[in-house]
Amino acid sequence: MKLLFTLLATTAAIMTCTAQTSIFPKTKQTNINNIGVIQNFGRKTEVNQSENIVDNPRTENIITKIDLSNIPVLERANDIYKNKRNTVTDSINTIDQKIKSSTSIIDLNKLKTRRDDKINKLSIIEDSITILESTIYAIQISRGNLPWFLPVGKSYEARVLAEYNLTKAKSSISALNNFALIGNVNNGSLYTELVGGYFGIFRIGLSTLLATSKDTARNKEAIQRFVGGGGNSVLELTYPAIFYKSKYFETQTLLSIKASADIPAFGTKTDQFAGNLNPAFDVYFALTTDEREFKFFSNTRIGPVVGFKDFYTNLNISKKAFLYAQTNVGVIISENLSVSLTIPIISTQRELLYTPVRLSTQIIPNKTR
Repeated sequence: MKLLFTLLATTAAIMTCTAQTSIFPKTKQTNINNIGVIQNFGRKTEVNQSENIVDNPRTENIITKIDLSNIPVLERANDIYKNKRNTVTDSINTIDQKIKSSTSIIDLNKLKTRRDDKINKLSIIEDSITILESTIYAIQISRGNLPWFLPVGKSYEARVLAEYNLTKAKSSISALNNFALIGNVNNGSLYTELVGGYFGIFRIGLSTLLATSKDTARNKEAIQRFVGGGGNSVLELTYPAIFYKSKYFETQTLLSIKASADIPAFGTKTDQFAGNLNPAFDVYFALTTDEREFKFFSNTRIGPVVGFKDFYTNLNISKKAFLYAQTNVGVIISENLSVSLTIPIISTQRELLYTPVRLSTQIIPNKTR
């Protein structure tokens, strides 16, 4: 069992560290995942840098002709692209009117070809706008210039902030393509997110938890899965409600809803489906050294839990909703390795409050764009 668990953990680590994601859109017209090779043309004026892209509005030009560390340059370039978008949209509307009134097949085919070209150009411009707005937002995050309350109002902002939380080593086991080894003397578990996506400003993730225990009691294994993530299958919807960042201090509060289940087919000692729902606040605090060599953090989740009858039976607790909170306290080293202790701090079901403190280790992947 120890060997199997080690192999699972190693495989998850390799998959996690090699995964590549980008906050920027992928299109048929251009591959923009090489955004990391941006050149800095700092000597050019803001106007020249911005207007270099006007004559040939392709997303590649953002990579090569704009200083992406300068927000005024980006904002001016973004305005240029939006004006281009309005111009192209007007052209498409004009062509549509001509198509409706055209009586010549030859003219109609020419108009349709022109319309397709304009739509293709509009798509590229829209991608360019998304890149620029995402980049501006990412810079604002790094500088701590976001509104502290409800910092996310658009879909691309949700994606950028989610990527920041991962690449800047926010210790949350719900982070994209992340995994955590959690355990103590008698128990161990591996929590990993399988897939993550977005409903506009809301992020949704599907995770799984593999747990082992020396204790043969059914409720001990069920408690291990519950405190380790919620169950062996977890669907979580999150929205960042509060964000504040300075040079040394950072805090975030996520509104989170977890729908968790213990599914017998996924290797539990239970023979009945057991589900629970946990709406909660996920509150994060961190203190960071100058060059981010060390990041000391706490991550506390608190909220009510309600479940099906078999959920309470498996835990061997009274069959009623309860309040539960646990905190993660630890350190992140060089933005790659997290070591923490997970401690239950509040529970109206006393059996859950006196569970052992668990040691967690977590590898945080380096993302490239």
